[in-house]
Amino acid sequence: MRVRAAQLVPGCILLKDVTGKTGRPLIARKTVLTEAHLDILKMFLVENVEVGQTLEDGSTFVPEDVPDKEPKRQEPAAETKLSFSEHFRLVAAGYEKLFQDWQNGVPMDIAAARKFILPLLEQLEGMEELHTCITRPSGFYQHNATVAVLAAATAKKLGWTKGEWLQIGLAGFLSDCGMSRLDPHMISSGVWLSDEADEEMKKHSTYSYRMLEKAPAITKKVKLAMLQHHERLDGSGYPLGVANEQIHPSARILAVCDAYSRQLINQANGHVASPYQALEAIHEGKFTRFDHQVVEALSKLIVNFSIGSKVKLSDQTTGQVVFMDEKHPVRPLVQLHGQDAIVPLKERSDLYISEVLLS
Repeated sequence: MRVRAAQLVPGCILLKDVTGKTGRPLIARKTVLTEAHLDILKMFLVENVEVGQTLEDGSTFVPEDVPDKEPKRQEPAAETKLSFSEHFRLVAAGYEKLFQDWQNGVPMDIAAARKFILPLLEQLEGMEELHTCITRPSGFYQHNATVAVLAAATAKKLGWTKGEWLQIGLAGFLSDCGMSRLDPHMISSGVWLSDEADEEMKKHSTYSYRMLEKAPAITKKVKLAMLQHHERLDGSGYPLGVANEQIHPSARILAVCDAYSRQLINQANGHVASPYQALEAIHEGKFTRFDHQVVEALSKLIVNFSIGSKVKLSDQTTGQVVFMDEKHPVRPLVQLHGQDAIVPLKERSDLYISEVLLS
């Protein structure tokens, strides 16, 4: 049956391809729609689609009435501007669509990738901190959008030119495109989150490089960053095991941002980290595995507390930051509320800041 896109719900099954204005399919027939697909339909202003009368779970799909919008498409330029977080969510949904195309053998469309990510990165202009706008990535597709934003913002913080930080943001967005050549189970099972990558997983950065190797619109530094973003300064990374100065500066930025985002999603024991706990894990390798200047630049974007800030600790107690150590930015001294006790978080590995409280 033909329904309006606004009536769709997750679980609807497409009966016909949904195509964009250029004629390229946006979503293939037989696709079971998710929230990400609904975001894509909204992004491309798709009005009507053909779906089955039953949902994926076998229940009957009864579309709810949605009032007409009047006027229908009057003044497209006057649409409400999306917030950064809303725009970010649409970009992640766009990445999912691109990734599914790559899995189906569709050649890399650089113009489409740029269309998704560059307008979002442009919003970083004049932005000095990320903690108020970036959301915790919840899975693989949001991870790649997160790495793009973090990499661009970190390069900007390091003094790179706008053209350079936009390019590295694009590199972050596409760095895992090679995973489309791997068994899909590696993504759905969460294997990609592990620091202990198996031999098959280690191939993905090479595949990413090969997918863009001959693309004239992509700079050499972007291609190198994609190839080397899992290399480590001590030579323990992959795919080539290069070390120190053999690793391109762009790749050093991607390495830190990729590792931080994966920490945010899921630590090795399955525990979702706070931004500060995730950052601390990166700090532990800032002189051995990661470039310390990159780690410190990222820290300045993420750490949103200072002396006097009120914080909540992982044991649910609250307090006020009374001293900060530059060498341990996420482990300050905290005076607990209603007590004289001062907690030196640097000496309390069992505690960490879980949240910064508004005064």
